[in-house]
Amino acid sequence: MRQNLSPEEYDSARGSTPNAHFTSPVVVQALWQAMERFGLTLGAQILEPSMGVGHFFGLMPEPLLPGCRRTGVELDSITARIAKQLYPDASILAKGFEDTALPDNFFDAVVGNIPFGNYPVHDPAYRNSPVTRTIHDYFLAKSLDKLRAGGVMALITSRYTMDKQDSTIRLPNTAFKANAGTEVTTDILFLQKRAPGSASSREGEAWRELAPIDTPDGAVSVNEYFARHPEMMLGEMRLEGTMYREREPTLAGELSPVRLAQAVASLPDGICTARNAGPGEQARPPPESADLVEADGTDVKDGGYAVRDGLLAIRRGPVFETAKVRGSVRVAYPRAARRLRRRNALARRGGC
Repeated sequence: MRQNLSPEEYDSARGSTPNAHFTSPVVVQALWQAMERFGLTLGAQILEPSMGVGHFFGLMPEPLLPGCRRTGVELDSITARIAKQLYPDASILAKGFEDTALPDNFFDAVVGNIPFGNYPVHDPAYRNSPVTRTIHDYFLAKSLDKLRAGGVMALITSRYTMDKQDSTIRLPNTAFKANAGTEVTTDILFLQKRAPGSASSREGEAWRELAPIDTPDGAVSVNEYFARHPEMMLGEMRLEGTMYREREPTLAGELSPVRLAQAVASLPDGICTARNAGPGEQARPPPESADLVEADGTDVKDGGYAVRDGLLAIRRGPVFETAKVRGSVRVAYPRAARRLRRRNALARRGGC
């Protein structure tokens, strides 16, 4: 590998190996079925914060593709370049999620399999926040910030997000064995972002505390949501030894597409709400010009304006977002720009 990769590429590939786990197509398809059930509509802005080569984009249902705008983030430079070749219509940022400055309250949906591990993340935007103590909590919190009010999120994370020892489909520990060569109990978290100040309208959705359940090996503390909904645990909780510790709470069993489909069918139906640019929510750019274009290599400062593909755009961190201008404004570009360049060239040659 050292002979075929540059030093930068080798370091990037080496740094990504702890989280180079690929998701089973069965799980990805079930996630998209849930998104369709929620009512995700055409033309949605979709973010995948840790995309790899883009399995989630590749298995996206055909009915959702027309007009959608997909943005992916991938730490490893080689993997990101592969994803760009596979999905040239998507905006793919080759950098860590902590180095992106994507707009808050913007995306209609966030999907993906986020990194999980007991190590911290440095992001100046989340300085002194407890969410940076573990990488999976950080990805979850930042993804929620990028999601608009009324939008929906489906992220795969380890059970340690929900089963913390302080103050929503669980997959068996074999769910990633075939594709990733690893055994870990994982959860698919489906969350909808409420508007600021709005109260919960559904009962029985508490998921912040732990509750004990009985297993053949003794009592185990799990998230209270799973204690109330054992049907959403696609296996049986046991206390099993692992390479890290003994008698670790584990969801034992084999991933069953039938049980996974049954769990998806029990999720709420038609909960996606329309984007209305309410408090704390960014206005939706016109559908025909809603692309987020990478801003790397430009001399335009953050928050500054530029013309991209004949449209006025504003730089927001690493991307250009089409600017929303009040009233009817037409930018005469690039024809006017060509005329201006010709006049300048004639002036330099002494012409009139």
